[in-house]
Amino acid sequence: MALPLFVPALVCAATVHVQSFSGDYTGKQDGGTIKLTLKQESDGSVTGTFNDGSSMASLAGTVASDGKKITGQFTYQGINLPFEIRRKGAGIEFVMKLGNEEEVMGLSRTGGTVPPDAPEPTKPKPAKPPATKPSAVPKPSAAPTLAGAYVHPAGLKIGLPQGWKVQAYGPVLALLPPGATKADGDELYLLLVGEANGISSKTDPRLGQFLELILNGAGGDGGLLLGKGVTFQRTGQDGNGLTFQGGNGRGASLYARCLFSEPKGRIAAVLALGLKAKIAPREAALQGALAAVSASTPERDSRLLGSWKGTTSTKSRDARDAAGRQQASSVTDSSTTYQLTGDGRFVESRWSRTIAIGQGVSLDSGDTVERTQGLWAASNGKIAFCEDNGLYLLGSYQVQGGGVVIQIGDRVITLSHG
Repeated sequence: MALPLFVPALVCAATVHVQSFSGDYTGKQDGGTIKLTLKQESDGSVTGTFNDGSSMASLAGTVASDGKKITGQFTYQGINLPFEIRRKGAGIEFVMKLGNEEEVMGLSRTGGTVPPDAPEPTKPKPAKPPATKPSAVPKPSAAPTLAGAYVHPAGLKIGLPQGWKVQAYGPVLALLPPGATKADGDELYLLLVGEANGISSKTDPRLGQFLELILNGAGGDGGLLLGKGVTFQRTGQDGNGLTFQGGNGRGASLYARCLFSEPKGRIAAVLALGLKAKIAPREAALQGALAAVSASTPERDSRLLGSWKGTTSTKSRDARDAAGRQQASSVTDSSTTYQLTGDGRFVESRWSRTIAIGQGVSLDSGDTVERTQGLWAASNGKIAFCEDNGLYLLGSYQVQGGGVVIQIGDRVITLSHG
């Protein structure tokens, strides 16, 4: 029998054995414990969870054709981030993509057993396979939608990502991320707003010098921000801001990132400092907030405009010897006044005078006046003072009859027209 002139191309079948990524992994990063659980399906898809001790995130990805890595995305604290998982010896590397940077975490398999090889499904292989388009690489998601805004007394409106709040932290203004109850040493986000004073570029060396002064002075005043012995050095700069690495006297590794916005002669910046594992995933949200910075006139409750008389007091002191005889005495009179103007300026004036008499000598200090000036804004029972020296105070106020009661922390200021 004659053979056909046309012989179909042979179709061959091949099976490639690749170790499955399925399993539990753990590792240390910036003093914390990272836990990763993966489940690989027969079609090469992977699902799992990522847990850094403070947040748990779901992830999904696909194993590459060579079986050496997984690419995908996961949602961490409300932000979608791309990731890669690469084989590394008997363990893996979890690589978090953060814009132009990568956060690499080495993880080891736990549980003591390695799952069996996962055979790649057998597929017919035509002699001339059709051309296929390369699979798309996951791209970083857009910045999260802003859910609110804060208008700084300096006249800048800063967008607030979903769940973020503004809070006074000591003498500075801080942004509080979702799920946090207070600013702490693990992550701290300071909002800095001021005049540009000739700075027109993020690469101006004065910015870096100013930030190094803030960071390295953070622990010198008794550990206001991150504890005593804090030191930082600038380690990088890109189109969004500056990066610093540092540590404290307890050996903790610290990270700082400052992001900038330059709206019309002013500078708005967020200085994030603490643990990189906490800060880095939030950068997209912070960039979105700064990208939305715009000029805005702060609200100023018209009932607070004008001149106000604050506290007035007289204090007397006596100095006596061991027998109880008076040796000297003094009297101090003091008063405080406030001026709140419609253009957003305030002036607090503190006047005092002391007269002391003793041993035939009389001393009179004369009038002593101290003034504090800056910007103010107030609406809906909330009031803010931004002093020219950078001190920021947030509080509440109530209009009572012909007066105003302002509370800032434990301090209560009662004002009246006088």
